[in-house]
Formats: sequence, structure tokens, C-alpha cells
Amino acid sequence: MNSAFLRTCIAATCLAIGLVLWWNKLRLPEEAESDAGHLAPASVEGADAPTSSSDILPAPRAADPTSVAGAPPATGSPKDSEQARPPVSAAPPPTPAGPVEWDLRHGHLTKDELGAVLALLEQHIANERRRLFDERFESGRFEILFPGDPPPIPAVPGPDGRLPLEESRSHTDPATIASRAHVTRLPLAEYPDFYALFDERDWVAARLGD
Repeated sequence: MNSAFLRTCIAATCLAIGLVLWWNKLRLPEEAESDAGHLAPASVEGADAPTSSSDILPAPRAADPTSVAGAPPATGSPKDSEQARPPVSAAPPPTPAGPVEWDLRHGHLTKDELGAVLALLEQHIANERRRLFDERFESGRFEILFPGDPPPIPAVPGPDGRLPLEESRSHTDPATIASRAHVTRLPLAEYPDFYALFDERDWVAARLGD
């Protein structure tokens, strides 16, 4: 092998190596950009990629302290919810005075003083009876009975056997001379304080007779 042939082989080898290096130099930027496109997620230019699930998921909503677990969310205005509330029941009327109160009120009185109290109670009962019956007749709370009509339905007695007071007032039509009766009662349940006056009167009368 002569020297000329050897030099030719060396030159061809160097040229091949140079061509390979030049080709790799051209492909490296394209492969790097392609690899980056496969590895990095698509994002808006200039935006930072999320680093945790808290950066992706929305923050949990604060619980309403007034809500009930498992209940559907409330709808409607506060006014509607106020109207939906059941009405508050009224307090029962106070219990009328009884023997304990009467003893504190009259137990220390003399016979003469008890007699005066008894007379005052009788007068008060008469005045209240007239006032209450007038109110019922004036407000139209009565039953009209004409001659020949059956009597009113008998009143139902209370737990102690007491019957409600009843009053009848006659009326005559001037044009026809026809008469009729207006009848009304004082129901026991509607006037507990009035009927308690009778009990107090009886209690004072009993003490006066001792």
C-alpha cells in the first residue's frame, strides 16, 4: 500500500466524521424542542405551571353554621322564611284567684269587715253581670225566639256542676206588634274571672257564718 492511497483513506474518513458532526449539530435543537413539547403540559405563555392540587382545585367553601347536614340549600327571601314559621301559640289566661289568695286577702278581717266585703262583692257581681250581658246583646251574640218556638238548647254544666247564667230580653215590633225574645248566656269558659267572684263571695259568706 503506497502512501498516496493511505492519505486518501485518511482524508475520506475525516470528511465523513465532519459530515456526521455537522448533521448532529443541526438536529440537536429540533430534538430538544420536540422532547420539551412531549414532556411539558400545554399552558398559557408566561403562566407558571401548578405545583400542587391546591393550585388546581378551588378552595373549599366555608360551611354555613346555620345549615343542617344533609338538608337542601335554603331558597327564598328572609321574608318568605319568616312567613313559613308556625305562629307562636298564645299564653293561657291566668288562673283566677282561689282560697289561698282569699285567705290572704280576707282571713285577718273581723266579722264586721267581712260583712262589708260581702256586700261589696254582691254589688260588684251585679254590676259585672249587667255589663257583660249588655255587651253580648249589643254585639248581636244572642238567639232569637218567637212565640211558639222551642226553648233554647239546655246549657252544658261545668266540671263543678255550675250552669252558665242566662238572660232573655223581650222585643216588640211597633209595626206588626209581633214580639220576640233575645236570649244569651255567659259561657263559663269565656268569663272565668266573673264566675270566680261567686266563689269568693261564697267563701267570705262561709267565713262570716263561722
